[in-house]
Amino acid sequence: MTKQATLNHIGYLDGLRGIAALWVMVGHILSTYGKFPPIVSWTSLAVDIFILLSGFLMVRQVTAREIHEPLDLPQTWLTFWLRRLFRLAPLYYTVFFIVTLCEQYNNGFDGSFRYSAWDSIHTANNQFTLYVFSHITFLFGLSPELHKSASSLPDWSISLEMQFYAVFPFLMLLGRRIGWLKLAAIVAAICLASDLIFASFLHQFTLPSILVLKLHIFMGGMLIALASQRRDLKLLYLLAAIALMILPIGGSDGFKLGLDRALICFGFGLLALGDQIKAPSSVSWAISQISQILGKRPFVVLADLSYGVYLIHYSIIIVWSRLTGPNAPLSSVNNLVVALIIIPIIAYGLAGIARRAIELPGIELGRRVIRRYRNLLLAEAH
Repeated sequence: MTKQATLNHIGYLDGLRGIAALWVMVGHILSTYGKFPPIVSWTSLAVDIFILLSGFLMVRQVTAREIHEPLDLPQTWLTFWLRRLFRLAPLYYTVFFIVTLCEQYNNGFDGSFRYSAWDSIHTANNQFTLYVFSHITFLFGLSPELHKSASSLPDWSISLEMQFYAVFPFLMLLGRRIGWLKLAAIVAAICLASDLIFASFLHQFTLPSILVLKLHIFMGGMLIALASQRRDLKLLYLLAAIALMILPIGGSDGFKLGLDRALICFGFGLLALGDQIKAPSSVSWAISQISQILGKRPFVVLADLSYGVYLIHYSIIIVWSRLTGPNAPLSSVNNLVVALIIIPIIAYGLAGIARRAIELPGIELGRRVIRRYRNLLLAEAH
C-alpha cells in the first residue's frame, strides 16, 4: 500500500460498507420468507448508506488528488470517469451477461424482457436490444420500465451511481464557485420541485433509480466530507446534510423514511467529525472505539466483498427459492434459518472469487488505461 493510499484510507468506512451490503442481503432473504422485522427489513436505508458514502468518498478522493489532478482541467474529470467506470463496470457487465443469458434461456430467447409494475408483470416484445443497450450504458435507471426489468440484479442503484458520477464534476465546480450551502439549497429546491412538477412521471419508478430522487442524499455525503475539511463551518455543513435527509421526496412515506435517514446521517457525521467536535470524554471515547472497531479486519473483508455480494445475492436467493420450493430437491430445508446461513456463505464465496478474477483485474486495467491516457497527453504537450 502506498503512502497516499494509507493517508486516504478511512477505516470506519469499511465497516459501514460491509454492514450495508450484509443488511441488504439479510433484508431480501427475510422478505422472501415473508418476514419484515423493523429496521433489518428496511433495505432502502442500507442503500442510502451506500449513497451517503459515495458522496463522501468522491469529495475526499478528488480533493486528495487535486495537487496532481486540478479540478478545473477537463482531463481530470475524464480520468475520474474512467476510474469509476473500471471500478464498477467489469463485474457488473459479467454478472449482467450471465443473468441475462439465463433469463433469455428461460424465456425461450424470444427477444423480450419483462418488467414489474404496480399491477402486474409486463412483457416488452422485440425490445431486447434496447434492454441490453440501456444496461450497458447504465441509462436504464432513467426509464420507469427499464429500471425494473425482470433482471434479478439489484442494479437500479448502479445506474443511480453512474448518473451521480456524470454530474459530480459540475457539482464540485459549482459548489466552489457559489458556496456549498447555496449549492445544497439549489439541490434541495431541484429535488422538491421535480417531485412536485413531475410527480406523475417520477411516481412510476418503483425504485428510486433516477438521480433527482436521491441527489439530496449524495449531496448530504458531500457536505459531511466538506465539513471534515472546514472546521469553521463543520456544524453548518453537518446540519445542512441532516436537513437534506428529511426532504419529503416521495410524499409522507419519504418523510418518515427521511427521519431514519437523518439519524444515520447524524451518526455518520459523528464518525467523520468525531475528532473535531467538542464532546464529553465518554462520548468522544465511544466514537473513537466504534470507529476503530469498524476498521478491523473482519469489516475490511466485508467491505472488499460488499460490491460483489450486493450484485449477486438476489440471484442466489432466487435459485435457493426454486431449489427449496414445494416438491423441489431441497424442499426439506426450506426454512428461514437455513437460508440465513447458506445464502450468505454462497454469496460471500462467489464474491471472493469475483473480486480476485474480475474486480481487481478490472481496476488494474483501468489504471493502465489512465496511465496510457496521461502519457498521450504528455507526448502531445511536448
